[in-house]
Amino acid sequence: MMTHHSPVPLLERSFRRDLISLVFATLWGGRGLSMIHAGQVGYAILTLACCLTGLAVYWRDTVHGQCDRILVPGLERTIRWTRIVGIAVVVGLCRNGPYEAFLLPGISLVIGATRVLEARAVDEVTYLPTGVGVVIVSVMSFVFPGMLHGAIAGIGTAIVLWVGLLVRLLRGMTAHKVQTVPDVSV
Repeated sequence: MMTHHSPVPLLERSFRRDLISLVFATLWGGRGLSMIHAGQVGYAILTLACCLTGLAVYWRDTVHGQCDRILVPGLERTIRWTRIVGIAVVVGLCRNGPYEAFLLPGISLVIGATRVLEARAVDEVTYLPTGVGVVIVSVMSFVFPGMLHGAIAGIGTAIVLWVGLLVRLLRGMTAHKVQTVPDVSV
């Protein structure tokens, strides 16, 4: 039996998904900056980018009322739980051991892989390239020595997620403008 959701929970879910991506990108960017010993300016830029992007997401969802169209609700729930379990496994394997440097790239890899899967469950074209970009950055970070794994995975993942979110915001604003243009062909 298929159930239909009202637009309000879908809007809240869309906003929550973007907000979680934004918080994750900010945390990972901060971890990456701390690994390369960035100064106060780096953290100030990170905080400003997080606040501005958060306001843009809030504005898009409240003013425009746009939300994701969920194609397969069961798959979306499965992906959410897969992400949680995957992160728990990576933390369990990498925490307090010889593989601690692989913690950030491993979690980024889980986030990217589940974002690729999420592209199938949610009708949003930016999820696939964003997920693939996060996976590529995560895999590439394993090539670098020492703690550069985390720095490259953290900063790279943050950049890819922010770019994906900004492209999504711009697409949403453009789509809204296209819909509001009056038809003059009579």
